Amino acid sequence: MKGEEITVCLTVDGSSGSLHKEEVMAANMKRAFETFKKKQADYGSRNISVFGEPGVVVRANDKMQRIIQLAWHSHSQNVSDEKVEDTWLDLAVYALIALMLRQGQWE
Repeated sequence: MKGEEITVCLTVDGSSGSLHKEEVMAANMKRAFETFKKKQADYGSRNISVFGEPGVVVRANDKMQRIIQLAWHSHSQNVSDEKVEDTWLDLAVYALIALMLRQGQWE
């Protein structure tokens, strides 16, 4: 699978009860995947491999602390050019990386 391109399709059919929410969820999942690829290209996977799941917990906590500061204390202000929405996206990526680690799918 390494090096070959695959296409993953999501079925947006309204079965959740909201076609609109499914469309938005699918678009956000794509954004999370693109964020994951960009950050992996920038930083590599070793920064995760060194500390494993505990390291991801620390990074996820850093993101939660930023969300708390932005959402509760500063509202919509940016911290170091990072918006609340970007921080939530990063947190979603960390959650998926943690799943990959638990599944033994992170080298």
